Amino acid sequence: MINKNVIYNYISQLYVAFAGVFLLPITLKFLGAEGFGLVTFYIMLQAWVQVFDLGFTPAVSRTVVQFRAGKIKYLDFLSIKYFYETVFTVFLLIGVVFFYVSSDYISSEWLNYKELNPEEVSYAIFLMGVTVFIRLNSGVYRGIISGAEKFGTLSLLNIANVTARFVIILPLLYYYDSSFVFYFEYQLTLSVIELLMLKYFSKISGGIDEVDSVFKFNWNVVKNNVSFSMFIAGSTIIWIITAQLDKLVLSKYLDLSEFSVYGLVVLVCSCLRLVVGPFTTVLLPRLATIAQGDNTSLLLEEYKKATLLVMFIVIPLTSLFTFHGHAIIYLWTQDFDLTNSIMNILPIYMTGSCLMILSAFPYYLQYAHGKLRLHLVGSLVFLCIFTPSLFFLVYKYGAMGGALSWAISNLIFFFLWVPYIHSIYFPGFSAVWFKNCLFPIVLASYTVSYFVKFTFPSNDSSLISILLSLTFTFFAIILTTSLVVKNIREFIFKFVFNFYKRFG
Repeated sequence: MINKNVIYNYISQLYVAFAGVFLLPITLKFLGAEGFGLVTFYIMLQAWVQVFDLGFTPAVSRTVVQFRAGKIKYLDFLSIKYFYETVFTVFLLIGVVFFYVSSDYISSEWLNYKELNPEEVSYAIFLMGVTVFIRLNSGVYRGIISGAEKFGTLSLLNIANVTARFVIILPLLYYYDSSFVFYFEYQLTLSVIELLMLKYFSKISGGIDEVDSVFKFNWNVVKNNVSFSMFIAGSTIIWIITAQLDKLVLSKYLDLSEFSVYGLVVLVCSCLRLVVGPFTTVLLPRLATIAQGDNTSLLLEEYKKATLLVMFIVIPLTSLFTFHGHAIIYLWTQDFDLTNSIMNILPIYMTGSCLMILSAFPYYLQYAHGKLRLHLVGSLVFLCIFTPSLFFLVYKYGAMGGALSWAISNLIFFFLWVPYIHSIYFPGFSAVWFKNCLFPIVLASYTVSYFVKFTFPSNDSSLISILLSLTFTFFAIILTTSLVVKNIREFIFKFVFNFYKRFG
């Protein structure tokens, strides 16, 4: 079942990446640079509003698991569900009032633009606010479907939603109305439809029936559940602030046209997390199971393999974007000017995102041992490094400053925090890990990327030529890294030997 669920998640995430990232340059062409800057602002708002989730979505998912396992009664489950629905409804009303009152201020005092109509921008901001809070309400029902382990249903709903948001909108923009006002009216309509669909399927998935008798609310059960969600909320809020603070600051300092470029850079870099996500889904329960058995040597071996695999994926990709990003982005956007604007920032921001993924390794160990206090401390430490550097560098260098602060903060955090956590769980391991795992992969990946870039320069701008060149470069990086890194080389030789023994 776990493997099937991982496949569902992987297919869903790949489709979301394709529709939500790769089609965005087409949306930009329809809406214009400043109009797309509003879309970037809307994406940022969606992330910030998740602060109000307060850990309720994973908490209600956990409640469904307990209910299905017979550990809590049906009416107690309803108490928890109705409580979260009520809280989210209150948040929705507050959000509607807030954006109704503040949309004019955000339009005239916060955002910077030259060509858009201020009244239309104000109206669009109000639509964004209502939309993101309606989508916040959907979290309860996503949690119920997830807790019921109906990942196939959830994946299909996600695919349908993403198709409507990012694919169907394109012909509508082309044939009907290409204004950003229509774009956000359409997003609001879809958010209502999504909420209704998730609510319907949550009833089917969670086995929820209407209660004919008088329902008695059980506050004691709710209080215990809220305590669990508050612990999750602390880490989630810090993570949202960490990941979105640069976007919030830059939305004030940059023109919307420049802000849209920064948003595209962030979206490209998010693909690294997308690739690693399914592996993490499988890895965390595996490490937790081993940790419960107190088998330190096996835990170390599995951790080393897992981190090596993640590095083998993200570091070659980062090196490819660093030296060949111009070709990749042009292949994506078909726009030389936009490509040049993105490439001014992308290599630096991508390096920061790669380091962020590598810095998540200590979390795997803490999760496995069920001790997340240090993870919370580490998140606060990163925030203390990131925040002052962000304001200083953005003030000095604008969008480039945002990327620099992201990369520098992750670099400092990685080389300080990762060895510290390693020293707690596996004393003496960090030096070996850096020497035998990290540095060889970095050296091989970046050397091959640099060598191909400057030894075989290509002036052919045809799409086929670019695609073939990128494919050759990527496989050259992977092959060289595989041969240079001992652990990967041994794994490949073992795989080939077993395959030949079985089928040869």
